[in-house]
Amino acid sequence: MAKNKHLPDNIEKQFNKALFKQGEPVLFTWLGAKKYGYVKTYKQTNWGVQYTVEANGTKYPCGIQIKGHKTIYTTGCIFVDETRAYGIEELNRRCET
Repeated sequence: MAKNKHLPDNIEKQFNKALFKQGEPVLFTWLGAKKYGYVKTYKQTNWGVQYTVEANGTKYPCGIQIKGHKTIYTTGCIFVDETRAYGIEELNRRCET
């Protein structure tokens, strides 16, 4: 990810490492709609780590948002802070409903 003058170093470092493992439940947005799903895969890109999240049989490519800062890719975006706040048990319950 290119250096952004307004992005704190500790957050920039998080964009470049995998924060979620395969199978972990997450809260994400796709074209503005909030959804719950599971991380299927992730890979390193030139703008950070790209996640593939599966929800209801559909796979979505996602970037991440941390403390209001987003990766360049924002069509699909995992909310890191909210995902951690809900916890795995609550997210699993929401994914199943």
